[in-house]
Amino acid sequence: MFLYEVDPTGRGSPRYYLSPMPKKTALQCGLPSEAILGELVDGPDHFDADHFRQNVAFLEFLHSVIARHGNDWPLLQSAAKQQPNGSFVIHDLRSAESTESPPDEDLIGTLELKDGKAVSYRPSTDYRLFTSNGLLKLHEWLHDRLLEDLIPEAGSGHPDFRDTTLSS
Repeated sequence: MFLYEVDPTGRGSPRYYLSPMPKKTALQCGLPSEAILGELVDGPDHFDADHFRQNVAFLEFLHSVIARHGNDWPLLQSAAKQQPNGSFVIHDLRSAESTESPPDEDLIGTLELKDGKAVSYRPSTDYRLFTSNGLLKLHEWLHDRLLEDLIPEAGSGHPDFRDTTLSS
């Protein structure tokens, strides 16, 4: 995860954004709002979920990546061989070490399977990008698809990220 310090007004009032997009890529292509997880509202000295405002545009983009690439995910393909019909639940890996069931805020969404293929995706309304268990942590394959899909977004002429829609 990368921290971006931005002073949109040029008056010494920086804002701090978190993004999975490497800085080299952002400098070359730009950093669209879809690439920003959210804002550390009280600066990097307060790096915790209570001082983080998640970005709706990033969350919607993440869900679209899952819906678009779900059928190609090797983990889903393997699970579909075992259970070709039913639900494939996608959890954030930040609490994967726990022996307890992941909390609702770590449930990203569910792919519905029919005959071994994902036929629909249902995002979780309870999912949070930053919790007391930490920041978003995706399966490596899914993280790679996210970055692949963000790079064209970065080069598509987004003006800047001062207009990022953030929610609490």
